Amino acid sequence: MYKAVIITSTLLASLVTTATAQTQSDAATVPIGVSRHRVPVGSVPPEKRAEDMTSLLQGQLSLNPEETKKVYAVTLRYAQAIQAIGSKYEKQGLTTYQTSKQDAAELKANYETELKAVLTSKQYERHQMIEERFRKVLEQSGLD
Repeated sequence: MYKAVIITSTLLASLVTTATAQTQSDAATVPIGVSRHRVPVGSVPPEKRAEDMTSLLQGQLSLNPEETKKVYAVTLRYAQAIQAIGSKYEKQGLTTYQTSKQDAAELKANYETELKAVLTSKQYERHQMIEERFRKVLEQSGLD
């Protein structure tokens, strides 16, 4: 009986070690701030998405209070439009990310145009640099 307990304990310990090692290796391949799982568009209200994006941009671009308000307004319109696209495809039974990718690209272009009008040229250049770096990280992680 004692032998069976030791063997069972050893097997459980090796399973836990293997699971932990896999989790750590997965974490090592995914950059900080990048999730392996897409968050469904409808699961986060557009206002929360806009707040989060504005907060991120405020930190990255050193926005003043007036710029922050304008960026929030632009970002909120973008988040609402993205949610509308997601809802449209969901109602049609098409829930894949690829289905709405073309529509989202058009919205993203409009968002960038509006954002460029709000930011200084230096801030917008920094924004583009950060976006490009993020795109590369996503591509390398297989999450694009």
